[in-house]
This record gives sequence, structure tokens and C-alpha cells, in this order.
Amino acid sequence: MLKNKMDKSFNPKNSSMARNFTEITQLGKQMENLPTNTEVKEDGKIPDPIQEKEKVIENKY
Repeated sequence: MLKNKMDKSFNPKNSSMARNFTEITQLGKQMENLPTNTEVKEDGKIPDPIQEKEKVIENKY
């Protein structure tokens, strides 16, 4: 469904933004406890590939 056609009372079940500073603080505390990519690799798992991609800068000259 397109954003401009959604009912104003639509409430997403996930992927919604934090609604206030308290939620932002709680999310920050949750993120502090997430393992780093190095820790994930040490556990023999594969980290999120999107976070592993290096930024490529194109030469525009």
C-alpha cells in the first residue's frame, strides 16, 4: 500500500520510528548489548553483509 493511501490509524507492527526520547534511550541501551561483527565472526556466524560492505567512492574526474 502506498504511503499516501494508508489509513491514518494504521499502526505498523515493526520498523516504526521511536515516538519519544524514552524509546530512543531504550533502543540505545538495546543496541549497546548487540554483538559486533568481530564477535559474531568469532562465534562462527556470518555478520550482516550490508554492514560489512566498504564504502566505494567513485572518481568523478
